[in-house]
Amino acid sequence: MQEARVILGCSFLLLSLNGSIFGQTRFVARDALSIELGGKGFLYSFSYEHLETDNLGFTVGLSFVPRVLSAPSDERPLVSETGDTATVTVPVFISWYPVGVRDRFFIDAGVDLLSLLKNRVMTFGTLGVLAFGYSYRPREDGMCVKVGPLLFFGAGGGRSLKIHVLPWFGISVGEVF
Repeated sequence: MQEARVILGCSFLLLSLNGSIFGQTRFVARDALSIELGGKGFLYSFSYEHLETDNLGFTVGLSFVPRVLSAPSDERPLVSETGDTATVTVPVFISWYPVGVRDRFFIDAGVDLLSLLKNRVMTFGTLGVLAFGYSYRPREDGMCVKVGPLLFFGAGGGRSLKIHVLPWFGISVGEVF
């Protein structure tokens, strides 16, 4: 009898947590298309975000930057003004909204998939990205905003493993539906 009460109590607790933590109740619009200035695409990116729950979302974006960015190395920083280079970035992220409903704090973690074309040679790479800041997302259709600092990080080449870190900033404005 005691075991049945424990199982029933745990089941009730899990069901109540499922509705509050995992967001069964929808308080915000689920999908957003936006443009981000600065941010995960370096200079700009177009992105689509889908909230699986009110607290957890997935984002994918796209950016094309001609003649600006180059791959990190021991001798060069992440951003360079030299060379005949074109860069395509595809930011892929998980977004977590730990507190709030519409006006809230967010943490994004993910990678930028990079495709670099330099002197007709295509190379591929990745950069890790961690972002956090303020987000506004309405209950229904309307404008959404995400703003905050972020860090790009990646490993350089050479004999010793060096981690390059680039602080950055971004603001994203879009439409939810």
